[in-house]
Amino acid sequence: MDNTRSFSIIMYLLNLTVLICLIGCTNSTDIADEILNGDNGDAKDGIGRIVMNQTGGFAGVSRKITIQEENGSIVLTSVDERTHQQSEDSVSPEEFAELWQMLEANDIFTLSTNAKLLDTVADAFNYELIVERGEKRNQFSVYAPDLLVDGGETRYNAIVSAIEQLADSHLQGLENFIVADLPINNVSVEILESFPMQVHVVVDGTLSDGCTTLNEITQRREGNTIHLRITTKRPKDAFCIQVITDIQERIPLEGGFLPGRYKIIVNDVEKEIKI
Repeated sequence: MDNTRSFSIIMYLLNLTVLICLIGCTNSTDIADEILNGDNGDAKDGIGRIVMNQTGGFAGVSRKITIQEENGSIVLTSVDERTHQQSEDSVSPEEFAELWQMLEANDIFTLSTNAKLLDTVADAFNYELIVERGEKRNQFSVYAPDLLVDGGETRYNAIVSAIEQLADSHLQGLENFIVADLPINNVSVEILESFPMQVHVVVDGTLSDGCTTLNEITQRREGNTIHLRITTKRPKDAFCIQVITDIQERIPLEGGFLPGRYKIIVNDVEKEIKI
């Protein structure tokens, strides 16, 4: 009788632990997770895509900024279309959620080209914007946003500034580097004996020359699919020793893992596991 009662108490405590974990995981979902999973009040919205092409000015600037999902991460890319030099960095879900909130507050999907300034602007910047999110899409041009202070057109200023500030905050330190995905040789998985179970991913990769170093590791989870992105960086126009270096990274996956099947995607390499 005592053994039966003790077993019942143990099972009750285990079930209570699992319930607390599930509640905690659910409550931790914020606006960033909702954007990534398309569950932000409009499941059709999804992550979205922003493209802004800046041209003009006395110096003849031509710069294209793109923010969109790539291989499970939100990637910000800036391309100098004169030299074709490209810089990119990962944007956190929280940052992208905050940007979308600001853009939609300024009617990003209903604005039209501010054509009335076309005849008054000389040697000023032109910004061509494309914004897409689910079924919502808009394309328009903005001329000389620093002059848009009259007639209720300050929204154009706010939109252009927000996108530029996000790009500059990420890329200022990377403008002189080439960022690329780490070439992956092998992906293995280690399951730790814990409750809830913890998982480590061991990644074997290669650095292509003596100037290339590890840049950033990001991860994102969608249900039973975990996306990992590992990037490298090397100085632009550098003369480097042509030697390949093998590296290994052990990456603890965020959150707990209940019994089931999982897919782990590291850059372009997929690994399926069963717990």
